[in-house]
Amino acid sequence: MRDDPETKSTELEETRAHLAATREVLNVISTSRGKLQPVLDLIVSTATRLCEADYSLFFQDFGDGFIVTASDNARPEVISFYNANPLVPTHGTIVGRAALTKEVVHIPDFLADPDHNTPDRRRIAAVRAGLGVPLIQDGKTIAVMTVLRTEAKPFTDRHINLVETFSEQCDSCNRQCKPRRAARKPELYA
Repeated sequence: MRDDPETKSTELEETRAHLAATREVLNVISTSRGKLQPVLDLIVSTATRLCEADYSLFFQDFGDGFIVTASDNARPEVISFYNANPLVPTHGTIVGRAALTKEVVHIPDFLADPDHNTPDRRRIAAVRAGLGVPLIQDGKTIAVMTVLRTEAKPFTDRHINLVETFSEQCDSCNRQCKPRRAARKPELYA
């Protein structure tokens, strides 16, 4: 089935789009002059588009829980809710599970997931499927990138690999930007 010309053409188009997005992110990293926010904004918007998601959120841990520091296509009330109610890591949320396990978390259907026990958050976020990728630094989860869908539909291996690549690029940018930010107020996860 995977050998038919139409499938190969689609896979080639996806690969080209992913490579172009990766190049674009690397270009923004190289020109960001120590600023992490433009990189995060580009990564979440690109992840939403290429992963065929409804929206993406980038959560950062500020010590008392994870709050949203970058987003794409999320309703303002979703961002306000998460920032007013920081996510404390538990296995009941995709962010918490990714933070605690330090592994990629893929939930094709939140309603079918027995550990996802936060109906208030799920109702406000209006999501049914999600992908959470942690950013680990010195053995600690410092951020989690999420890509979310409002319908129960699994992400493909290509989607998962792409978001992992973007998370690695966020980490690389953070490490490069950190020395430049040392003399001024920390922008994100300093």
